Amino acid sequence: MPLFVKLGYGVHGNESSGQNASALVAYYLIAGEGREMDELLKNTIILIDPALNPDGMQSHSTWVNFAKSLNNNPDPASMEFSESWPGGRTNHYWFDLNRDYLMLQQPESRGRVAAFHKWKPNINTDHHETGANETFFFQPGIQSRNNPLTPKDNQDLTAEIGKYHEKYLNSLGSLYFTEESFDDFYVGKGSSYPDIHGSVGILFEQAGVKGHLRETPGGLLSFPFAIRNHFTVSLSTLEAGLKMREKLLESQRNFYKDALVQADKHIVKGYIFNEPTDNARVSEFINILLQHRIKVYRTNREVSKNGITYKSENSYIVPLKQVEYRFIRSLFEPVTEFTDSLFYDTSTWVLPMAFNLNCSPISIPKDMEGLIGTEITSVPVFQGKQESTLHPYAWLFEWNEYYSPKALYYLQNKGLKARVATENFVYDDGNLKKTFSAGTVIVPVSGQTVSGDDLYILMQNTAKECGISVYGVQTGMTKEGIDLGSSRIIVLAKPSIAMITGDGSNSGDAGEIWHMLDTRFSMPVTMITALRFGSADLGRYNVLIITGSPDISPAGIEAIKTWNRNGGTIIGYETGSNWLARNKFAEIEFIPTVTGKLKYGVYINRSADSQAQQIPGSIFMTKLDLTHPLCFGYTRDFLPVFKSTVTVAKKDPNIYNNPIRYTDDPLLSGYCTKE
Repeated sequence: MPLFVKLGYGVHGNESSGQNASALVAYYLIAGEGREMDELLKNTIILIDPALNPDGMQSHSTWVNFAKSLNNNPDPASMEFSESWPGGRTNHYWFDLNRDYLMLQQPESRGRVAAFHKWKPNINTDHHETGANETFFFQPGIQSRNNPLTPKDNQDLTAEIGKYHEKYLNSLGSLYFTEESFDDFYVGKGSSYPDIHGSVGILFEQAGVKGHLRETPGGLLSFPFAIRNHFTVSLSTLEAGLKMREKLLESQRNFYKDALVQADKHIVKGYIFNEPTDNARVSEFINILLQHRIKVYRTNREVSKNGITYKSENSYIVPLKQVEYRFIRSLFEPVTEFTDSLFYDTSTWVLPMAFNLNCSPISIPKDMEGLIGTEITSVPVFQGKQESTLHPYAWLFEWNEYYSPKALYYLQNKGLKARVATENFVYDDGNLKKTFSAGTVIVPVSGQTVSGDDLYILMQNTAKECGISVYGVQTGMTKEGIDLGSSRIIVLAKPSIAMITGDGSNSGDAGEIWHMLDTRFSMPVTMITALRFGSADLGRYNVLIITGSPDISPAGIEAIKTWNRNGGTIIGYETGSNWLARNKFAEIEFIPTVTGKLKYGVYINRSADSQAQQIPGSIFMTKLDLTHPLCFGYTRDFLPVFKSTVTVAKKDPNIYNNPIRYTDDPLLSGYCTKE
């Protein structure tokens, strides 16, 4: 049986030496002749992904060639080495594609993972660049930080393959290092995703030129030199694969055979999940699982676990006894105990928590009996529904469904006026009896620019396109709570959104917001650079989003304050809230950062001691005030949140201004010091 090797280059677009090496590797394999080449091609199927991030590659190459002189200037201060914001590392929507292996939000990631599972390579390389002052890194990384779900022989094989890299790089005289940096704890990146699927993932990090020729403390670093190193370790990987073929094939076979054995021994037999109030979240969750080749089934009967009722009509189960046993555990299992306190990436990634789903482990084998129903082989499509007579008084839909914002904007964009209920109410006209929660959107039939018949068709289309439930009611009188004409039902303005981008803004945060509004909700967002912000007409917008710490002039800040006083809404996202506090937009007081309690320090441990006091990406439980407008749409008064900084705001002295707060014992999964 042949060995399968996948060579992947340049998931970060501005790490371009790998991408350029890929063409040389392909040429070498096509044009090469001789007995060794014949043996390699006879026994190895080689897959080359020459540019894992074509958007970023194009952005970066355009920049460095735009700034290139006829005579290369290696001065590190040259603009050639300082890409304009957001740089070429990310893709079109500013996503780091090397952190999208689990969530699969971008098309490049979905295609990459689909190709991986189609071929199941035995070796999967991941070619990167690191800082210009480094040399060349190849795995293994730091051994104490490997994911415990990855079998030990994976690292043994990685180390054995490393001997071939050592031989090849020695022949060039290239400097290199290994086992001093990077780790494979987080399984959601290019060198670790293969490890949790029976392959050997190998990370390469070449000192990055980010241009054509660059001065470094170690001398001049050239682009051709960086390309040569990546080309060289590509060949060493292929030789290692050929010489270790039987060992690698046997390792992968044992990986999947052992998965079923380990599943029988594990205390948890499966995970059951649902979200009765939001079909879209469930659908997307299942979509991700299926792309990772995880088997999902409907449940055959009702089950109660941890105070949650899982009804057969809306619940699903993922049994652990399947070939993706280890990967399922990594996605579903909360972890709070670790062998190391340092992490290169995040320390946890519990997928049901990310989707805020009801999810419970099933540990009693008897509870699994008769529970597994029909296998889900395609993503469930939930049709929206319209409940109404032909001539309703008003239309209602709730805010708890993921695509409700899309529905609201769609209707507002058609010129319709909508209102929002700020309190719960019960409607009962004899045909429809339902409790509507705060956040419910109300679209009266009267006072609109379209006829009642046309509005009926619009609501029908809204339900279908957005997959939500809409209800036509016959009267404005409710059985309990506020009536539909109450002053506690407020007119909603159509959002006109601006977001500050450019220097100082956080491109990753801004990209996620842009992607969500654009691709999920079909809402336009105007991205204004900090440099041009002073000349922007803020009167065109009623919402302004701040990420990071944009470099806005004092005059620009005063213009925002005036706009805000006149009714504009400002959203500070993540570290954007620090910017708002510093510039006196909001009275937010932050808890001082807790320092370590070591009495004595060892110089060589100074960096590790500092890192150990950080939050590398952990999940915490929060408590919600469901009556607060910011929490409208949530159906449970608790919410898991992912946090990767130590910044925490103090509770507001006004007890009504704390819509979400951490619980007394908040850590759900991940690493966090007691301090």
